[in-house]
Amino acid sequence: MKKPCYRSLYAFLLLLLAAGYAAAQPAGSTWTLTFEDTFDGTALNATKWSTGFGWGPKSDAFDETTRPENVTVGNGILRIKMECVGTAYWSGAINSRNKFYQRYGYWEARIKVPAGTAGLLPAFWMKHNDDKWPPELDIMEVFGTDRRAAFTVHYGAPWPNNQSSGAKWDGGDLSTAFHTFGVEWDENAVKWYVDGVVRRSYARPEADAFLNQWNEYTAGAYMMLNVHAKNAEWNGGNLSCSNLPRYMEVDYVRAYRKSGTTTPTPTPTGLLQNPGFETGSLSPWTSWGNSSIVTTGQRSGSRGILAWWNSTVEQVVTGLTPNTTYTFRGWGKVDAAGISARLSVKDHGGAQVFSPNFTSTSAYTQSSVTFTTGSSSTSARVMFYAPTNGGAWGDDFTLTAGTGSRVASADLAAAGEAGLRVHPNPAGRQFTLQVVARQAQETQLALVDLAGRPVLTQHIHLAAGPNRVTVNTEKVRPGTYLVRVEADGRKLVKKVVLRNQ
Repeated sequence: MKKPCYRSLYAFLLLLLAAGYAAAQPAGSTWTLTFEDTFDGTALNATKWSTGFGWGPKSDAFDETTRPENVTVGNGILRIKMECVGTAYWSGAINSRNKFYQRYGYWEARIKVPAGTAGLLPAFWMKHNDDKWPPELDIMEVFGTDRRAAFTVHYGAPWPNNQSSGAKWDGGDLSTAFHTFGVEWDENAVKWYVDGVVRRSYARPEADAFLNQWNEYTAGAYMMLNVHAKNAEWNGGNLSCSNLPRYMEVDYVRAYRKSGTTTPTPTPTGLLQNPGFETGSLSPWTSWGNSSIVTTGQRSGSRGILAWWNSTVEQVVTGLTPNTTYTFRGWGKVDAAGISARLSVKDHGGAQVFSPNFTSTSAYTQSSVTFTTGSSSTSARVMFYAPTNGGAWGDDFTLTAGTGSRVASADLAAAGEAGLRVHPNPAGRQFTLQVVARQAQETQLALVDLAGRPVLTQHIHLAAGPNRVTVNTEKVRPGTYLVRVEADGRKLVKKVVLRNQ
């Protein structure tokens, strides 16, 4: 962070106050600095941050896709750019998952948010390093044209049964200057600060449910900074490309721990370990066949995996919750046209499930498979399959609980196309899905809400020709959903309305 020198200390102090500087940490305690990045240099410090979110480049509930080139560092400032390319929103994000995570303490960032614009949402927030959701702690968000800073927590059951508690603070137009946004978390309370002053306190007994869930994860919390796009009424409406690009600027990020505390050193407890093979070792993945870690051809970072001729790279994931939906995602590409690779999950208390194939030879594409653990299952085996007649690269695998992938605009467009038929529609306790397959195959049916969260998954066998599949929706809430089926290498989508039963 570049700071000019002044001959007059008085003038220097006035400048600090005018620029919105605050105390480095809350008063009344002795604090030890545990993390600092002042963004000196010309590139993001890869020992402290990764680009994207903690689980990948896209956030399930938002409209943008992040990419590394939308994060730049120069003149002591981190800049996160939101822009349009065609009609697509591209943004940047950074996260400290597996690089810095801490249980209890104080976190702060000096930020200049972009000017309020409908559909835009800058954010500074935290999740636990195991990446389960909920809980979530939002240190700062600014929604669309609402100039207030929002301080929110999310907790409880997976969506749509999660709960939230939030408050907003009006400090005027926050985009005109840098402000220091901070949060203090201990076992009994969460406090939000702006420019060194407490703006919200959320403490026991009001906060019991959140704090009990937030405190139970000993792995510690990691940080994320990003700019979201969300075309929704609650975010001011649609984001117009004519209002872009917009930038969020960050002067520094720091974290502290109270001196003398006995908080244990956290260890990674993420669902999926070594997801991008950046450790340089295959462990805890195992390989059946001819697979190796490579330093060329990877999607991100410095390493990826290359698998050949009917080989499998797999990992047994433990610590899962019974009767819970998870999504295993990954990026892949193949070395020649006409061959394919895919993801799979088994040993989770249900039938083995498979993702759509990776078929691209020129660039990485993402695929995913959703599964639900059995009534007593707390583990699963996730796998990356190489083709039987060539090689495949894989990288950036993730495993998340209960969220699924956000409904893409392509899914909504496909929902009106031929390929699937639903009867009756609207439906009640069940409906019949009609699908025609070119060949016999095992696949999966998913019923997802319009935020892309799976509410029901079902393994199905398709025979060559017409098929009729009965889908029981007794335990699904009324609303509008999409039915998605992968068949013959195609994604088939149909909209279905469920009424009161």
